[in-house]
Amino acid sequence: MSMAPNLVYASDHYFAGITTVSLNSMYMNSGLRQADVYVLADGLSFEDKSLISSACPSWRVNYVEIRPFLNEVEGVGADLTRVPAISAARLALDQILPKEIGQVLYVDSDTFVLESIKDLFTLDLGGIAIGGVKDLVDSSIKTRIGLSESSDYINAGVLLINLNLLRDIDFSNKSIEFLSSMSTKAKYLDQDAINALTDGSKLLLPLEYNLMSANLYFNRDGYCVFRCASDYYSLDEYETAVKHPKIIHYANSFTFSRPWFSASTHPYADVFQNTMSHFGIEAFGKDGRSKKQRYASKMLGIVPDVLRPYVTRGLRKFNDV
Repeated sequence: MSMAPNLVYASDHYFAGITTVSLNSMYMNSGLRQADVYVLADGLSFEDKSLISSACPSWRVNYVEIRPFLNEVEGVGADLTRVPAISAARLALDQILPKEIGQVLYVDSDTFVLESIKDLFTLDLGGIAIGGVKDLVDSSIKTRIGLSESSDYINAGVLLINLNLLRDIDFSNKSIEFLSSMSTKAKYLDQDAINALTDGSKLLLPLEYNLMSANLYFNRDGYCVFRCASDYYSLDEYETAVKHPKIIHYANSFTFSRPWFSASTHPYADVFQNTMSHFGIEAFGKDGRSKKQRYASKMLGIVPDVLRPYVTRGLRKFNDV
């Protein structure tokens, strides 16, 4: 068995180019000399797979068909129109990856690695199920899925996963049961399932391993106001992550259009778009945000900085921006 670190991505045809850019940033900047990559694939063509594999020419890339599991998720009534359907693939890792793999790093395709992340692979989760960066959500999101207000809630964009422990708890089947019973209550579907099923068994990673778009828009206090919560990283931890991020996560947000759209003003759009150009990947359009998100962004552009978090919090209540 290879001793190289194990990386997991998930992609369908739409995300093939985006996955290529993200994986190439991992290849070029992560500090890893070798890695075994598993791409959870939903309908990828031969051309799609060739493009993705070209992102890391000296690494081994394996493609695992995930559609049967996604059919199960859709079969229990989970509304995958609210999130990219392929994101639910990460719920099946304990079931579909080789049994000899004990720990993996799962990375969303809408990410870009800027600096070495080798330190992540020195972490042994031991008896902990999962590691991730804390996501600041209001208490109602937690309580709707059975968590306490004090429970840690992590973002599922970058996850260090203990597959052995997930196999012990039959995680993939438990997640299907969760989505079946919580499909109308879980706002973030697969992310909610991950948080609910690993409650009390999470390792919080530093924010720089998954710095999201809204973190670059708001300062620390403003972000807490925006999210209607305060139990977050310290001011020093927040500012360190903003100044020296290791992984940028272009999570969907009103704040900036995502970088595969030509009009993106994201602070880290250039690095993503330069890599797109290197692989001959064209922009997906001008601006991928919803009409509500574009309106919120334009409106906040004329609001004084000190008031933006409060105005945005009000907009979220009515428009879910």
